[in-house]
Amino acid sequence: MRVCVVRLNPDIRAGKPYSSYPTAKEYSEIHNSSPMNGFEEGVNFLAEDGIIRGYLPPKHAISIRDGKPFILITITAKTAKQGGDLIIGIQFNCKYLGEKTRLNLKDKNKSLSWHYSCYENDSFIFDKPLINARQIILGENVSWHRMPLIELDDFEGMRVLNFILSQIDNTNKKEMESLVHLNFNDIEEDEVGLSNEDLSKIRLHKRVERDRNLIKKVKQLKGYTCEICDINLENKYGEIGKGYIEAHHIKPVSKIKGTVVIRDLRDLKNDFAVLCPNCHRMIHRSKNIEDIENFKMKYLGI
Repeated sequence: MRVCVVRLNPDIRAGKPYSSYPTAKEYSEIHNSSPMNGFEEGVNFLAEDGIIRGYLPPKHAISIRDGKPFILITITAKTAKQGGDLIIGIQFNCKYLGEKTRLNLKDKNKSLSWHYSCYENDSFIFDKPLINARQIILGENVSWHRMPLIELDDFEGMRVLNFILSQIDNTNKKEMESLVHLNFNDIEEDEVGLSNEDLSKIRLHKRVERDRNLIKKVKQLKGYTCEICDINLENKYGEIGKGYIEAHHIKPVSKIKGTVVIRDLRDLKNDFAVLCPNCHRMIHRSKNIEDIENFKMKYLGI
């Protein structure tokens, strides 16, 4: 997935006072006092019904307008008088939707603009901003002219992402790591036409299913035979199929609070099923993502 960097001035709107670099708590307070008012500079991390609607400065890069998802790293301008040259957050699976307007709750004569959206669970504001943003982003090979948004090539994008992950001290770090290494282009097909609720559910399942240490334990406990179609890939393909199976998360998403999932290992057998790649993909496309038995009955007549 492409990595983009947007440069914003710190949000210095008049009204409720807060620091030049708003904390997550302050963003929440701003949201409660004047919901979604102030996209012009910097308030790109407020959620509304689980969705972020973010602002991009004028003359932002044309390359993101093709509708394909992108990762957006937000930094503050180096020339800002206060709170400048900071990396303040990152958002995954952003979609550019064109310039849209919404009501300005403080000044009805001035509309507010927003350009892209992402899910709240894919948006992270850092507990502490990273300093020297421009140096981190540019490295030795990137040039940044007057455009407020740039797109990094694959190598530079991964360099920056890995550096950020090595530096941040954030309760959501594990979630970010899984998203950085997730190939979104590989899973877009099974998300087409789904509702926001279904998409959020599927993405949370996929994120949990990519916890490597956890999945290793699941496979050791449950073995390597698909619990839907009973195929064993070693029996079918020989040596290349040995030890290959995928773990599917079946614990109801409604029982998971937030994005940090902690499990007692004794419950792994109930929380997960082991599935072959075909059944795993199909159950994610179905309405039975949390119900193995109903899926088997409906689609396989078992």
